[in-house]
Amino acid sequence: MKQKGTTFIEVMVSLFLFAILILGTSQLIIYTLKVQNRCQNRLTSLELASNKIETLKSMPFDHLELKQGFWEEEIIKEKNKKPFLLTVEIKDVSPDIKSIVVSVSAQNKNEKKIILPVYISRKIGF
Repeated sequence: MKQKGTTFIEVMVSLFLFAILILGTSQLIIYTLKVQNRCQNRLTSLELASNKIETLKSMPFDHLELKQGFWEEEIIKEKNKKPFLLTVEIKDVSPDIKSIVVSVSAQNKNEKKIILPVYISRKIGF
């Protein structure tokens, strides 16, 4: 007797295989979205840190904002509405040299900080 169509077992096996493929793909998509979010946060942190460094480098050596000290600032980027914590630490290494360390991170417990150190000199001009 010739069979026409598919049996119930064949349908169940194919549905089982399809479910496994869908679950694997969905896990990959979730992981990809997490990595994309983390990379976007790092890129934004790097952008904020480099902007702050360039702003501080453009100021005169004796400017009030370049006084030795430490401060924090919360920045919320308009495009992704996430808060970032920017910290600046300025130390006078010598009368003519200052050390500036800018660090930025997204305010998540899992995010790594982006840290950019730079030295500026009165004699060189930057």
